[in-house]
Amino acid sequence: MTGPESGAFSSPAPSRRAMSDRLSAAERALATHAAFERRDGGFAAASSPFEATVRLEPAGERVRYAVELTLPTLDAVVANETVAPVVQDGWFETLVRRLEDLDGALLSDADPPTVELDERAGVVRVGAAFETARPDHGAEDAAAVVGYVEGTYVEGVIPGYTYREPVTGLVERAIDRSGG
Repeated sequence: MTGPESGAFSSPAPSRRAMSDRLSAAERALATHAAFERRDGGFAAASSPFEATVRLEPAGERVRYAVELTLPTLDAVVANETVAPVVQDGWFETLVRRLEDLDGALLSDADPPTVELDERAGVVRVGAAFETARPDHGAEDAAAVVGYVEGTYVEGVIPGYTYREPVTGLVERAIDRSGG
């Protein structure tokens, strides 16, 4: 048997040139997007107080966007006191649960995010990845990942503590945007 049912007419693998063109278009979209600037072989979020990078790689007919953010733990940004371990654990568990909904903020389908706690370094590393054939969607989705993670982090700030930067600036910016 021949024909579509037999798989004889499968589409050919993309050429090196086609993959290179897709990567170039994705790089241009990120380079011209207000949220990013080219840095260290990738792109960095231009306005986030967190370390946030986007790296690109070919993925067949699409481009894979890998967004990585490094956030301070709650204890790392609280000034002049130590946050109780039970509060830190609850804060982290809540952050993880809230980040599970990241996919809903994107035009593309995303892999489930990875969220890793490094207590020694006082950081949380968040990774999100998605694929798209549309460079404009890729740049928007990468910005949405950064914004979603940043907003989710701010939502988890616990009242009653005195915070250091970047939390004080993030909270002030959120209040300004809400008109409050």
